Amino acid sequence: MLKHPYAYWVLFLVLACHTPPPETLTITGRLHTADNRPPEMAHIAVTPPSQAFEYHIGSAVHKDGTFEIIVPYHSVLTLRASAVNHEPQWLDIVPRSPGDVIDLEIWMAPYEVPIHPENVQITGDWNGFNLAKSEPMKRLDDGSFHYTVHADTNRVAFQIVNAEQGGRTINMPNSEAYRPDSSGDYQSLITLHNGQAEILFDPSWYSAHATSFRVRSVSHPEIDDIRRFSDANRRFTRKLIAKRNKWFHEHKNLKDFPFGADSLLNVWKSHKQNSAAYRVMGVKLLRTALFGNNKTLLQHIFTTIAPTDPVWEYDPDTYIFALSDLNPALIDSFYTHPEQLNSRILQAHVIFYKGMKAADRHNEALQKEAYEKLKNHYADINRIEALLTELNPEKAIQQGKPVPPFEVTLMHGDQKVSNTSMLGRYYLIDFWAVWCGPCRGEMPNLHKAYEKFKDKNLTILSLSLDPKPDDVDAYRKEKWAMPWLHAFLENDFDNPMCKRFEVHGIPAPLLIGPDGSILATQEDLRGTRLIKTLDKYLGNQ
Repeated sequence: MLKHPYAYWVLFLVLACHTPPPETLTITGRLHTADNRPPEMAHIAVTPPSQAFEYHIGSAVHKDGTFEIIVPYHSVLTLRASAVNHEPQWLDIVPRSPGDVIDLEIWMAPYEVPIHPENVQITGDWNGFNLAKSEPMKRLDDGSFHYTVHADTNRVAFQIVNAEQGGRTINMPNSEAYRPDSSGDYQSLITLHNGQAEILFDPSWYSAHATSFRVRSVSHPEIDDIRRFSDANRRFTRKLIAKRNKWFHEHKNLKDFPFGADSLLNVWKSHKQNSAAYRVMGVKLLRTALFGNNKTLLQHIFTTIAPTDPVWEYDPDTYIFALSDLNPALIDSFYTHPEQLNSRILQAHVIFYKGMKAADRHNEALQKEAYEKLKNHYADINRIEALLTELNPEKAIQQGKPVPPFEVTLMHGDQKVSNTSMLGRYYLIDFWAVWCGPCRGEMPNLHKAYEKFKDKNLTILSLSLDPKPDDVDAYRKEKWAMPWLHAFLENDFDNPMCKRFEVHGIPAPLLIGPDGSILATQEDLRGTRLIKTLDKYLGNQ
């Protein structure tokens, strides 16, 4: 996940009037809650392509549930609808042209909370909303949960932890007031009297108001088709990963792995080629095809959706990864003649990719050329500063440079490891998180590498950016053992170690040699390339 503010978008909203300039879109509609009442607090937020976790263009929903938001035109956008007590929802929108007006009617669904949740906890202002320091709530005889908060302020904000089935931290129904957090959820507010307040959380509210999410658009009916397909694709991908992991354990490779996505493919192919629904569904299938190692489907997707189509802005990283494997000559052509691509975002990502490959191959001239192209011609592109930092020929994290000084405390103990304590051995530092799909996708490769090289002076140090250490423990118990060193980094990307190691997205692996120098980074340590890279350095150990 990359983090970067887009102040010009916010300024644009402030200056916007009700008659949109030519290069904008208007999104208007009404939001309904599960109890058919006006929302106590709700927001609509829109993000440009490939920024699914960053929302800097937004508007509060009016008291009657209506909303209108004017945003700059992009070939594809993601809208997030959020409301107190309800699960935030994401909708993919493909505008037909600048000046388009998109109508939406949205019916929100409450969070999925069991009637009798286990291990309910609470976090708030008093611990800095640090999930690692969440405190247990006491279960009462009627099934509700109680907590007494003590603070020397008049009011505190808090969230309920471990109640929602998807792991989200949520507000408490019937609170006196609310405020939004940064992820589409809300915090409850409560007034303290004589330095304390009694918090009572009743999970039965959610089952009493259970309903399904719905959306309708008269102007763009494909929005609901894309949403339904996205949900089905997400469910299929979860099962696919589990099936792929089992297959890998049994066969030690993914050759002849049965993909089995006929139902998804039928839905996709039922839509007219070149339609908005067909194109966005194809983009989403691309990542699924990669997880399933299905090159036939990858080729079919690029045959029916042109590699120059700006819809690939939705997921440029997966686009580059897949296309570079299928047709590297085309990537070279796009780098030399970027005007072939109908999207400056895609142009920038192709240039970035070529620059990173040049860095991996010690082609300093090409790396610098790509860096200067990005810096001089794409300064207005989303996330450009993060891409420039990664590509910078002078950056600290690159092959041949010493690993930055570090010291971490291993989970479940007080043992510390550091750049000095690890001298004399090879080790793979892996910045990761349970919530990161690509990180989970690397698990078969990491386990295979560990088993092959653990007796050849190699260890792995996994550094978790999860909200709390329990997430790592549960994953290791239920999914993958990860029998190597683990440490937990608080505050995810804001952790000092992430900044020192220039981590802007995960997974972010790097291989360190016995003398403390960086031997390899990023793509050379992912997928099937991981074993090849380790063989290069440890094959003769």
